[in-house]
Amino acid sequence: TMGKIGQGLRRGSAGKASGMGAIEVDKVRKAIQTLCQSTNPLGKCMDYVHEDLSVMGKELERWRSDYRKSCDAMEDEQRTTSETLHPLRGKLVDV
Repeated sequence: TMGKIGQGLRRGSAGKASGMGAIEVDKVRKAIQTLCQSTNPLGKCMDYVHEDLSVMGKELERWRSDYRKSCDAMEDEQRTTSETLHPLRGKLVDV
């Protein structure tokens, strides 16, 4: 079906001007339709961006928490190792 713009141009003055206007309206209509078809998937992707950012933020916090726990565990192990090796190093100096 023809929109109000196209109908108005077709009803307008007869001759080349009316025909040229209809052609221009058709070109604009096709360009708008192509633009909408191209941008619609982008719009749908943008809807999910906030959800994805939220999930990625939670994942980042989990990885940071794991990192802190691993650093604490490593420091504990280094302390235990140092305490265990201290008497052995003393014996080595005596030898």
